[in-house]
Amino acid sequence: MNEKALNWSQSTVLNYLKEHGPSSGNDIQAGCHQQDWRKRISELRGMGFRIADEWETGENEYGIKRRYKVYWLRKEAS
Repeated sequence: MNEKALNWSQSTVLNYLKEHGPSSGNDIQAGCHQQDWRKRISELRGMGFRIADEWETGENEYGIKRRYKVYWLRKEAS
């Protein structure tokens, strides 16, 4: 995992997850100004970064239940 080899888009998503912790896709898209943030997550995982995800259920602003994924960086093993 060489962070120096990351392009701007990858670096932006990785830094967002480091700074903000568990984040939904909407959070990542808005916070990083990335339309294709899913691709960046996939690329980072392919480079060895341990990005976990989990489905959550919540309500939107209209009270409608919806499922969404939350992403975060796993802690490095000691």
